[in-house]
Amino acid sequence: FDLAYARDLPIDHAFITPVHMLFPQADFPIVPLFQNCVAPPLPSVGRCLQLGNAIRRVLADIEPGLRVAMIGTGGLSHEVPLHDWRALDDDDTGRAWLAFMSAGRGGADPDTQQRISAEVDRWGREGLGRIDEAFDREILAWMQAGAYTRLGDLDAATIASRGGNGAQEIRNWAVLAAATIGIVFMAAPMMRDLNRVMLPFLGSAGADPMDL
Repeated sequence: FDLAYARDLPIDHAFITPVHMLFPQADFPIVPLFQNCVAPPLPSVGRCLQLGNAIRRVLADIEPGLRVAMIGTGGLSHEVPLHDWRALDDDDTGRAWLAFMSAGRGGADPDTQQRISAEVDRWGREGLGRIDEAFDREILAWMQAGAYTRLGDLDAATIASRGGNGAQEIRNWAVLAAATIGIVFMAAPMMRDLNRVMLPFLGSAGADPMDL
């Protein structure tokens, strides 16, 4: 499978938060897998299912008895104030946003970080980070039924229009779904207490995603 490899790539909240919440001691090897869920061109959901299937085959052929835990981070419907890098102006503001999107907070100067923080705050106050519960429940139902064809047919435009730009993270869930075929799916309500977060996705049942 044609994955890229980086010798020096800092990990962020997408990795640190679930590991800290689930395994605070973190006393075992961790292999982070980065997947583009933000900036076009995005991988198709079908391609993500194929990646999950490839991971499943690799894990089946390595050390007998080895226990591996897989975590798919990200969310369903939500909107975050990020721009399409292709539409940014070639000026100081556009270049600052591009630096932020490319390297995170470490790639932006203090003034840019302050402007971005203000924009995030405005989005929260104005309710722009929309949640579409019907869309979320539809995705969960597909996963529970092993409806990989429906998942694979989702394109970036449909996901954005129904679930917002943050819903592009569905790709992470698709990888995990395909990598854990045969494990029973269980959807759990999200707890408000951040010290007792329950992951809503624990596995899936259904046909091999390579049949797409």
